[in-house]
Amino acid sequence: VSLFPHGIIDSGINLTKQNKFLPSLRKSRNFCIASYGFCLPNKGFFELVESINILRKYDIFLKLNIYSSIYSEDYYWVYKKLKNLISNLDLGSLVNIHSEYIDENKIAGILSNNDLIVFPYQSSNESSSASVRDALASLRPVLVTPLPIFDDVSSFVEYFPGFSAEELAIGLKSWYEKQLKDPLNLFEFEQLR
Repeated sequence: VSLFPHGIIDSGINLTKQNKFLPSLRKSRNFCIASYGFCLPNKGFFELVESINILRKYDIFLKLNIYSSIYSEDYYWVYKKLKNLISNLDLGSLVNIHSEYIDENKIAGILSNNDLIVFPYQSSNESSSASVRDALASLRPVLVTPLPIFDDVSSFVEYFPGFSAEELAIGLKSWYEKQLKDPLNLFEFEQLR
């Protein structure tokens, strides 16, 4: 038996030319993070939105783009519950949900316009993640929860300390403070290419 690992597409993204807006974002301390995957209850989107609310209490205002198409009508309730949570926490100015399906040929380019890609999965029976590979193709830093689904890319990602909204907030706060200390850290990996 041979195991063939999933590949990572060559997105052709050149961060140096494409993202000229990032220095101004760093100066204003407005960072954009993204999450991506089908709108399912185990993806951790609820905890991620709650973590954005927690960070706001520390005067950290991360903008969050959730690219999450609705898996099927049976799971439309997840999308509605997520929209209600954003509304109830008054996070409409910080959190956007993009529920349309995005072709995998375009997602890496869309994700590359964010400063960090996060996967706050709460559970998974899958052995590997295609979504995390799309995020890696965006050439952006990737932060994931400590689940076995991410073991095969462990050399290329960083980990949240856990799964709760509080632990996601701790991981995001740590990443944010690291960027403020060394804003060029966003492009360290570019030098390795």
